[in-house]
Amino acid sequence: MIDKAFQAENTLFLVPFKLLQGAGSFVNLAPSLQENEVIICDPATAFEVETLLFVLDAPAFGGGLDDLNIDQWTAVLKLSTHWGFAAVRDYAIAVFDTRFEDQDPSSRIELAEMFEVFKWIKPAYHQLSKRPTVLSLEEAERLGMAHYSAITQMREETHQRLLERPTTDDLPSRGLVRKRGHNEGARVMTEEVLRAKHRGLNERRQEMVSYPRSTILGALFLVGLSYLTGISVLNASRQ
Repeated sequence: MIDKAFQAENTLFLVPFKLLQGAGSFVNLAPSLQENEVIICDPATAFEVETLLFVLDAPAFGGGLDDLNIDQWTAVLKLSTHWGFAAVRDYAIAVFDTRFEDQDPSSRIELAEMFEVFKWIKPAYHQLSKRPTVLSLEEAERLGMAHYSAITQMREETHQRLLERPTTDDLPSRGLVRKRGHNEGARVMTEEVLRAKHRGLNERRQEMVSYPRSTILGALFLVGLSYLTGISVLNASRQ
């Protein structure tokens, strides 16, 4: 079949029909593809059509696509969704999931709504609910009241769980040893054993110091008397 003519803005693109067939389903383009007329790509821009055709012309959607930026892949996602190019759409979604996972969550929600990639919404909610700063007025206007309310509610629930989480002051000492890990816990237990032994030694010393002086003198007297008695017995045996 002859090439098909696409017009975007003031630019005309001649596209081989087999290239469109290789893109998978093209449900929304089917009526125009059967006629000898120029396909008006409205509201697509020349930049978007050119980017999509570049991706379609890449071998198995792989060769030379690593250099495309997020704006170009957004154009591919937009037109592949609008024209029903399922294979190209799936590939574009996979690229967003792997290469642009750090995209601003507010922008990701907008794309999810525009191009019906609803699996992106909940993770973006979680990111925004854990963010230190609240949604700005501009973000709230972009996302709309429904998304703003959902994100605000999730943010309040997240902060409430953090407030209810027990602190280290509320935990028993054994729990603290477990939370510090095996090595840290062993060190703490060793220090406690050494302190206990030190206390025991101090107590014994204190007991010895607290003995009455008369008791100590009496003990010394008995030791001396035993010594003298032994000497007397030894002298008597020699005589």
